[in-house]
Parts: sequence; C-alpha cells; structure tokens
Amino acid sequence: MGLMIPDEMLRATHITEAELRRETAALLFSQWKWSIGRACEFSGMDRLHFQRFLASRGIPVHYTPEGLEEDLRAMEKLHRS
Repeated sequence: MGLMIPDEMLRATHITEAELRRETAALLFSQWKWSIGRACEFSGMDRLHFQRFLASRGIPVHYTPEGLEEDLRAMEKLHRS
C-alpha cells in the first residue's frame, strides 16, 4: 500500500517529507507497532541517530527479547574484533 500526501497538505504542516518519516517512525515504534530496525529503515536514520531522536521526544527504547538478543550478539562480535 502506498500513501500519497498532497504537497499542499505537507506544506501546511511546515515539515519536510524527511521529518514526517521520522515522526511517523517514532510514533509507530512508541506504540510497539514497529521494531526499532523497521523504524530506522523507514526514517532513513541509522540506529544511533534514531535512538537519539527518540530520546529527544522522550520515547524510551524498548526491546523484544529477539531484538535484545540480536543487539547483544552484535556487541559481542564487536568486542571480539
């Protein structure tokens, strides 16, 4: 499904398309609708910058057990390097 927002409606909000993508990603992440990976992908931000963006909005980073395990494995790989 594609969602089209007319340019005049976007201009009326005084935000850019990139800002709208970040805000949408943060909203859906905060409602547990998207994982942090999916939200990062949609927002066009890497994980670190997206987490900082969430913090600026007062949105805590939550993990599913699978997401936490994935991050722990990634950190372990970095530690061994």
